[in-house]
Amino acid sequence: MRRKLRFLIRKTVGHRNRRRDHHSRGHDDWVTLVTVIANGGWIVSCSLDKTARIWDTAIRRLLHVLRGHETAISAAAAAPDGSRIITGGEDGALHVWDAESGRHETVLSGHRAAIRACA
Repeated sequence: MRRKLRFLIRKTVGHRNRRRDHHSRGHDDWVTLVTVIANGGWIVSCSLDKTARIWDTAIRRLLHVLRGHETAISAAAAAPDGSRIITGGEDGALHVWDAESGRHETVLSGHRAAIRACA
């Protein structure tokens, strides 16, 4: 699992030996958080590029790009059964996503400050 995570993180932010202006098929800016989904085979990466991405570690592929935040994403968590993902942004909004389809379900707003953690 550690080797798979290293591969995906390197793929997400680009390899150090590549030119700085080159972006891989992952995020377009720095990764702020990586979290494992309960099923053990998926991870979620969050970024300053205002997206979260769901990766399958077994096949080393990007499954879904989660778009909807207006600012950088600074927090993420998954439901205990892995069915839902919640992401929190610098704008104080929480977004709920269906993990299997990547479909955006709802926005929970009202926080006055950035979301730094969710569980």
